[in-house]
Amino acid sequence: MTLEAKQVQTMVLDLDCGEVAFVRSNAADEITLRFENFYSDWLERTLDEDSFKVQYKIPKGYISGSDPTPTLSIALPEIELEQIELNLNLGSADLGTLKAKSIQADLALGSLYADELQTGQLDATLALGSAELGTVQAERVTIENAQGDVTISRLVGASQVQVTDQLGNIALTLGEKADGYSVQAACGLGSITVSGAKQASPYSANSKAANAVILDAALGDITLNFEE
Repeated sequence: MTLEAKQVQTMVLDLDCGEVAFVRSNAADEITLRFENFYSDWLERTLDEDSFKVQYKIPKGYISGSDPTPTLSIALPEIELEQIELNLNLGSADLGTLKAKSIQADLALGSLYADELQTGQLDATLALGSAELGTVQAERVTIENAQGDVTISRLVGASQVQVTDQLGNIALTLGEKADGYSVQAACGLGSITVSGAKQASPYSANSKAANAVILDAALGDITLNFEE
């Protein structure tokens, strides 16, 4: 399935199950979606003005045996979308190198991956799975995880960051100066390490800084580093 890039500003994926992968390429001039192992009777695709929506709903009472895993691959040209919204009940998602003004991801049973994200606002909620993100350029970041680690290898340009993890570790590296951020970090059972130094919980620093980082791990370790 192909769409003209100018047709889509908002993309909504609402899937009961499946694996999702985004790929951006400067060689592409259209949006190409490849659906594998989806039952067509359960799959709905709609294009309304500049919004494209995919729904895949499993009928109540259906018991899956050895069904192959549905896989959705989305190839994008080098464009910035207005919004990406992903709701996935069972399965993982790889956001690749997405660029969108707003990215929202809600995963019940599965992990979230990305190599490089560019966005104004990133909101992610996970129930059981890890969030493993590479370089993230975002103004606001909010991640909530019930069980699983949260890792951001490099975060730049952020003014507000909040990560909450009930059972798992939080590891974050900010590509900024430490004195530019107020920091609040707390863990119930675990350790806090800031720029290589162990800290007592709760930990706070630079309360008057313009930017803020709030990290909360109920049962897990918190590691916060600054590049500059």
